[in-house]
Order: sequence, then structure tokens, then C-alpha cells
Amino acid sequence: MLAPHLFHLIHPRAAPATRQHGVVTLLTSIVILLLATIFVVAVSKTSLIELRLSANEIRARQAAAAAEAGLNIGAAYLTSSGVVSNAPAGSPSNAPAGADKNRNGVADELTTPLTGSNEKYSVAFCDPTQAVNTITCPATPGAVNCTRAPELYFRSPLIVACGWSDDILGRSMMSQGMGIVGGLSNAPTNPLTSKGGVNVNGAASVVNQYNNLTIWSGNPLNVTSATGKTFVRNPALPPLPSTTPPPVSPADGLPTSCQQPGPDFVCTTNSTSKGSDVIDLDPTLSNLTTAAMFQGYFGVTSVDDFQTELASIPRISAGDSTAMNSLIGVTGEYLVIDGVGIPPVVSLPNGTSGSRNQPVTILVNGNWPGGGNTTIYGMVYVKGDVNLTGGVTVVGATAVEGQVAGTGNLTVVYDPTTIDNVKTKTGKPGAIPGSWRDWRY
Repeated sequence: MLAPHLFHLIHPRAAPATRQHGVVTLLTSIVILLLATIFVVAVSKTSLIELRLSANEIRARQAAAAAEAGLNIGAAYLTSSGVVSNAPAGSPSNAPAGADKNRNGVADELTTPLTGSNEKYSVAFCDPTQAVNTITCPATPGAVNCTRAPELYFRSPLIVACGWSDDILGRSMMSQGMGIVGGLSNAPTNPLTSKGGVNVNGAASVVNQYNNLTIWSGNPLNVTSATGKTFVRNPALPPLPSTTPPPVSPADGLPTSCQQPGPDFVCTTNSTSKGSDVIDLDPTLSNLTTAAMFQGYFGVTSVDDFQTELASIPRISAGDSTAMNSLIGVTGEYLVIDGVGIPPVVSLPNGTSGSRNQPVTILVNGNWPGGGNTTIYGMVYVKGDVNLTGGVTVVGATAVEGQVAGTGNLTVVYDPTTIDNVKTKTGKPGAIPGSWRDWRY
């Protein structure tokens, strides 16, 4: 039997198990700690990214909401008439629908939010012919960078709104195309239409050089004055293109007498003869109700519907001298003038309303005595009688539910381009379907 100390030399004692387990535990702990650290860092970065994405999304939504608010306000501003809360100083009480409320010939800008609004936006009425990819929003709240709409597009501009987030880091731009909701359903093709008779003993002239119809009436035509006459284009000349403007004064070739009509015209009707250019005693017209006649022109049956659906400025009373005087120089409007007194009478002020490119449509709700010197480019519709005592010139067309009479100097010159512009460029603005767009920066 070996001695105890020799046994330990031959069979050395194994290392304690607890020492080996401690090393493994330490290494495992280090690995776990490292993985936990990596996981925490990764989670932190992910959370930070998510916070940034969330913040950016909030900014984008704030900017888009501000831009949309501006776009809606711009559309409401454009389609509203009369005094509106954010109209520029100097806007009249009968401010028109469109982008020029104060009628200074410049498209308005809405760069200041409405009172009490915390949204940051800017609205501009831009030239619709400008490429949209050239329109931009500034980095900080300010005016939209675009070409402002010229007068031709005051009712049909491109509305552009820029919006910013609360911290100004987010931007958004939205646009909406606008068009004209025209009110003339059936465009007249002759200068003067009267459901009643035409009995003129003054120096009246009715001129049409684009076709051979001047006067259409439901009752007899009676021209008792030697100076009352109608004119059509000289048949020896080629037809005149509709784009060529008609003469509107003797200085540019308007005929003044049957004895000397000029080279471009022939006198067809006067006190001694009635030409083929006149259709009178037409039962189709005389038997037509006034409501049906009115609807035939405008698609509505009452003056109230005309005002609600078609008129682009507030209704005017002939007794309101300020509103009546503001009609001088007005262009591109549908408007109603209510007569005063019994019977109701409307006397238009001296001056010119409308233009060939921006004509007006005037609904005279009463009788029109036609005193003074008034020139109108566009369409005049009279619910009562016309009894002229002054000098009145209408370039476009006139329709009368009653009779046409008087001793004044009535001149009606048919112009197809003016009437076409009444249909396409005059009236209330309306959104063009499918033209809404938005951009986010």
C-alpha cells in the first residue's frame, strides 16, 4: 500500500468545478451585456428615427392642412361678391366675384390669415397659362412665387396656396383651376329682339354686318321717323369674320344715314320700306310667355334665380346712386338692376360698361327710359319696355319682353365676338373638375 503522499503524486487532485463555472459565467455575462447594449442602441436609434418620422409626418400634415385652408379661402374669396372680410381697402359694396375686388386692375393677394387663425398660409391668383412646375412656395411664410393673373383671367385664375407647419420646417402647395360658369344659354344672332312691337320715331340704328337679320319682333315694326333705319353688310363684299370688330361710331365707319351708308353697308329698312332683314309679327315670339323667353336666354325662369345662380355682383337698386355710378367701367359681370317707382324704372348712368373682351350682361328689372349717353358692351335684357329719350349704344345684343319705342337715339350693333365672350368670359367662377393638385416639400 502506497503512502498517502505518494498516492497524491500518482493521482493528482482535480481542480475544483466552481473555478471553471465562474469563467464561463463571466464570458456569458459579457456576451449578454454586449448584446443587450447593441439591442438598446438599436432600439434607441429606431425610436429616434420613428420620432423624426412622426414629427415630419405631423409637419407635413400641418402644412397640408394650412395649404388646404388657404385654397378653400381663396376659392370662397374668388366666388364671393359684395363686401368680404378680407377684401382690400377701397372695395365697393357691390364688389364683383373674381380676383379684383377693388377693381384696380390688379389681382388681389391673400397673404394674411383670417383673424383668429393659427394656420400659416399664403394664397395667390396666378396666371393659368403659367407652367405649374415653375410655381414655388418660399421657405418661410410669404407670397407665392408665380405670375399674377392678368385681367382676362380675374374670374378664371389658377388658385395657388402655400402652407407651412407650426415650426416652418414643413411646406405644402396646393392649386385649383377655376373656370367661368356662363349664364347665357342661347346666344342671340341678331342685334334687337322684342316680344312686343318696335315703334321708333327717333334716330334709331340697328346694325348687323355678320348676317342678314337685324330686328325680330312679335308685333309690328313701325318706323315713323325718316332717321330710323337698319343696316346690313354690303352683299357685294365677302362675309365679315366674326373676329373682326364692328364699327361703333361714325369715326370708324358706323353708318349714320340711308342716303350715305358708306361702302361696307346697305340701308335695308327705313320709314318708307321694310327690308328682308326684319322679322315682325312672328306668332312664335308673340305667343311666347315672358318666363319661357327669359328661360330661353338664361336657363332660369325668374329674376331671383338669375341673381342667385348667375349674377356675379350683388343686386342693385336704381335708386342707389352710388351703386349705379359704380357700374361705369365695370367689366365681365352678370348683374340685376331693379327699377324704382310705379311702374319700376331704371335709368343707367352716362358712361361705358363692359368691353369686347370682358362684356357685361345687364338685366333691367323694369322699364328702361334710356336717358343720357350710355354705351354698353354685352347683353342687355329688359323685363319691361324700352322708351328711349337719350343716346344709347349697345354693342352686342338687346332683348326686350315689352315694346321698344321712343324719340331718342338708340344704336344697337350686333357683335358675335362680344356675345360669345358673354357666354365664355362673363359670370361666376367655378372649380374645374380634375384640376386640383398638391405638392409637399
